[in-house]
Amino acid sequence: PYLVYCICVWGNADLTTLQPIIKLQKRVIRTISSAPKTTSSIPLFRKLKLLQLSQIYEFHVLLFVFKFKRQILPAVCNNMFTLVSDIHKYSTRATAYAGTVPLGPIIP
Repeated sequence: PYLVYCICVWGNADLTTLQPIIKLQKRVIRTISSAPKTTSSIPLFRKLKLLQLSQIYEFHVLLFVFKFKRQILPAVCNNMFTLVSDIHKYSTRATAYAGTVPLGPIIP
């Protein structure tokens, strides 16, 4: 639960900032699996059916967008984004993918 707290805000930080958390997550996975320090962590994540930090971030951003599209977010989030189709009626690549445009420096 601690890795998930506000991950949509801090999960896209630069790699230098996230590296200590990533290393700690890998060390914990190796400890749980009783694996040596030199063991690759990727197979261990798969074996334990756990997500890596980047995958947790991606999941929660996609979950946020899903909730936004379904209008099941708290009311304060309703005006964070504007659908491209609400801006103009031109057929563009963005409208083909039903993309959204942020209204400000808000991180999803």
